[in-house]
Amino acid sequence: MGWSIGLTKFDRVYRNVDEIPRDARPHLGSASTVRACLDAGFAGIDWSDPAHGRWKCNSGSLQFMVGADEDVGCLGVLVRAGDGVVPSIIQLCRDHGWQALDFDTGEFFERSATPAAGLAASRARREKIVNALD
Repeated sequence: MGWSIGLTKFDRVYRNVDEIPRDARPHLGSASTVRACLDAGFAGIDWSDPAHGRWKCNSGSLQFMVGADEDVGCLGVLVRAGDGVVPSIIQLCRDHGWQALDFDTGEFFERSATPAAGLAASRARREKIVNALD
């Protein structure tokens, strides 16, 4: 269990998902370009499966689900790490004009005053489940 987010890019930056028109088509780029962008932000990603990269750090890991298609509209990221990775994700988005969607809240967290709130909420849910099992 971790914090699930999506990275995407539209033809303009949206403040929230309600603004996105139904016919909007996200596009990050080719799979090789997306992997290169991710590598620039998170050096040392294990791409032994090109559709699914794994990056490890002292506080945990990130999993990047790029997919098998050559064109990448959006990619999923499973965050199992401490709050310290959030600024790096935001910087990645800023560097490439991407947006980071918190799947739990439906908000673009790179635009949030408290971008790590989703990660904290995910951690609290996990702890509640673990404590209920004890």
